[in-house]
Amino acid sequence: MFSPVGISLAAGISALAALVEIVRAARLVRVGKIATARVVANTSPEPDDDDPSLKLRFRTEDGLDIEVVERTQKAGDEARIGAEVPVLYDPRDPQRARRNASAQIWGPGLVWLAFAALLGVAALVQALVT
Repeated sequence: MFSPVGISLAAGISALAALVEIVRAARLVRVGKIATARVVANTSPEPDDDDPSLKLRFRTEDGLDIEVVERTQKAGDEARIGAEVPVLYDPRDPQRARRNASAQIWGPGLVWLAFAALLGVAALVQALVT
């Protein structure tokens, strides 16, 4: 069905994506500043989006007002419209802010890493079967 080489290549690409996300998260944790953001409704959602994402609105130490679309959120999230949440932002690029929670900062990299591991196991199994 699928070749072990192809699955291994996909695992490698996933591992590379994980590395990039983990390096970004580590840098954000190292140089990031904490601010308090207010959760606001996204007034420009995608046309086919049934559940539009939220925006985080905060002010940097330099006094810049920033709005960032929150890409990762979960059902039952404590962040409802109007709530205040802590965010971690890079002073050089405040548009890359993430909510100051472990799952928000490290989650994307760990998901890519888990996907790479699953693909690696699938490649190994496929190589042993063929």
